[in-house]
Amino acid sequence: MASDAVSLWLRGAGRHRLLTPSEEIELGQQIQAWRSTPDPSPQVTAAGQRAREKMLNGNLRLVASMAKKYKDRTQIPFEDLLQVASIGCLTAIDKFDPSKGYKFSTYAFHWIRQAITRGMETIDPGCGSRLPVHTLQATALVKRAVAEFTATHRRGPNSDELASLVRDTGISRDCWDAALPWLRPTASLNAPLPHNPELTQQDLIASDCPSPEDELLAAELREGVARLLGSLNPREATAVAMRYGIQCPPAELGAIGAALGISSERARQILAKGMRKLRDRNVPAPAEEAA
Repeated sequence: MASDAVSLWLRGAGRHRLLTPSEEIELGQQIQAWRSTPDPSPQVTAAGQRAREKMLNGNLRLVASMAKKYKDRTQIPFEDLLQVASIGCLTAIDKFDPSKGYKFSTYAFHWIRQAITRGMETIDPGCGSRLPVHTLQATALVKRAVAEFTATHRRGPNSDELASLVRDTGISRDCWDAALPWLRPTASLNAPLPHNPELTQQDLIASDCPSPEDELLAAELREGVARLLGSLNPREATAVAMRYGIQCPPAELGAIGAALGISSERARQILAKGMRKLRDRNVPAPAEEAA
């Protein structure tokens, strides 16, 4: 699934042509006019946003090229590298001043590289979440202390020993509370099962939603009931539907009579007549009709 998303992204990037130097200047001026104006008009805003999008699309190949350079240097998925590289490109677009005279790609190189390196520092590869720098630093210190303790004692620390290790690292209680959840091992729901690689962890989670088979059976049941009611006259169909709560709460004979403008006894007779018709009628099953 991830490789399909990356392939789709790369194909989309290849469909956009590279910008000429004159186009970069023109687009940069439109973006600067939009972002430097305290209260831009709707026309200036629309022109600036279109120019920003066009500038990004024209440099997606640069984004992909730089992300590929860091692909083998980190455990972060390539699609996440593409995202942070795109963010860096947008930062460069917003800060680009075409009056300086240099090419946009030269200027954007620094911002894209900075976004990628910061992403490598702040994205936890175990869960793909972006973490604050201080949380990552605290997590790294505690992990290092735990590893040293385990290597020395041939076992992991208990809760008291772990608290002592945290104190020794000099981490504050707030930093420790923030780092603690990220010390626990994480697992992907899309990870294949060891005994059956064709299934994933997500396949074992019970769902409250009906299965496709249940939905199909319910649809066939609704069609069958509608076909049965359609074989009765309108008063009989109304009496049966109201009595047995078909698409409405079940009703007493008095309520049925009131809805039909008749007495309860007459409603009982119509209901009984309708039920006799249904018992005597041979309605073909959906499979028989299809055949």
